Amino acid sequence: MKKILDCTTLLELIELTYHRLRTYGTASEEELLHIFSLCDAYWYHDGDPKKPHAELTGGWCSNGFLTVCAY
Repeated sequence: MKKILDCTTLLELIELTYHRLRTYGTASEEELLHIFSLCDAYWYHDGDPKKPHAELTGGWCSNGFLTVCAY
């Protein structure tokens, strides 16, 4: 069975995730971050001080974030 981390497109991910999560009921942290990355919903700063970091709406700074919307 193909693993979530092997997916490179959203279509592959959708097809696999539905079956896998329905069968096993869970995904690892690494798999979840990969899913968010494929959806352009995950960002993590690599630690390079020359690159920009995230400034949150509350004024604080962050080295990463997830964008999630619940309907």
